[in-house]
Amino acid sequence: MTRVVVTTALVDPKTTMIFAFIRSTLGTFGNTLLDFYIANSIWINGLILLYALLVVVSRRSFDLSRQLLLSSLQSQYGQQFQKKRPESVLKTLKKTSIPWEEALRRTSIPFVTPPGSIRIYPKNLETFQKFMPLEKLAELLK
Repeated sequence: MTRVVVTTALVDPKTTMIFAFIRSTLGTFGNTLLDFYIANSIWINGLILLYALLVVVSRRSFDLSRQLLLSSLQSQYGQQFQKKRPESVLKTLKKTSIPWEEALRRTSIPFVTPPGSIRIYPKNLETFQKFMPLEKLAELLK
């Protein structure tokens, strides 16, 4: 097995000691993994950055869809919901047709990420209803 050692022309002795200490604690697999990361760090960090950007865009897609859904329901039942308790609002929401599809068509991004998550989900009716259940809608409308 060939071991790759990365050195630079200007090496600080303190940095070299820290690097040697880290390598001594990693073991064989850890050293191999570290060497792979050092050799491919641009690609690995680029993928992480791309995923982070996709999470931000997906979160924005979720927020826009949620805003449209809430504003649509507010314009339909605004005065009614302000005077009721969340339980009453929930009963009304169960009886009414909610414009889920219209809210999902708000953005062309095919993914959503709910608040508090870094996982990306496909944007469809099932996942949107999973993250925006009627109970949550009733709370937000109150």
